[in-house]
Amino acid sequence: VYRQAVAATLNDSPDRPSFLNNLGNGLRTRYDRTERMPDLEEAIDAFRQAAATTSKESPYLPSFLNNLGNGLHARYDRTGSMTDLEEAIDAFRQAVATTPNGSPDWASRMNNLGNGLSTRYDRTSSMTDLAEAINVYRQSVAATPSDSTGLPRSLNNMGNGLRDLYTRNGLPADLAEAQSTYRNAIELGREADHDTALTSARNWGSWALERHAWQEASGAYVHGFKVAEMLYRAQVLRSSKESWLRELRGMHSGAAY
Repeated sequence: VYRQAVAATLNDSPDRPSFLNNLGNGLRTRYDRTERMPDLEEAIDAFRQAAATTSKESPYLPSFLNNLGNGLHARYDRTGSMTDLEEAIDAFRQAVATTPNGSPDWASRMNNLGNGLSTRYDRTSSMTDLAEAINVYRQSVAATPSDSTGLPRSLNNMGNGLRDLYTRNGLPADLAEAQSTYRNAIELGREADHDTALTSARNWGSWALERHAWQEASGAYVHGFKVAEMLYRAQVLRSSKESWLRELRGMHSGAAY
């Protein structure tokens, strides 16, 4: 249906960019399910066309650019192409820049920009990228309502950035802020986003183990164990329950310290 809508629309139609974006979303959703690269390639092409044919004044442009950035970032994850990562970061910057002040989407787009910068830091070890990523995450957290389901994700990402910063400079203030940020991500995620709460507990616990902070690691994993139990009870399929059982075993071994 999305393909038909695009094919039936004139190139200069004001509706064409939206139809292209819808096609890209459909292809991207299928890619997330099947991991077929042709779907991702076509989705990126559709998003690129949507953004390129949309006026700078259009309220839809930020969304199209954000989708393009996510598609390119996903392709980088598969191929490792720095060209894709650079273009993704550029698309995220444009998405943020064109998002109106006060928009509820601004914080999530800032979070995506932070993710792009963090990924580039992982590849290049550029302190400039890490510092900007942390600053972007701070702004995303500050602009996100306390009851938003997106807040735990931004906090977890900020915690990861502060963890990496402490690893580089060893400053106690960065250590303390990373710990408190992970803790906040877990506490808020327990109510709003169980998956992110569990991820934050794992990130915090494994990092504490690396530092031989045994009591801290145990505490982090206990938090994660409680969330994992909640997730396990919520699963219906046997395969899903088995997956969470593996998570619980990992948490038990970490908490044993």
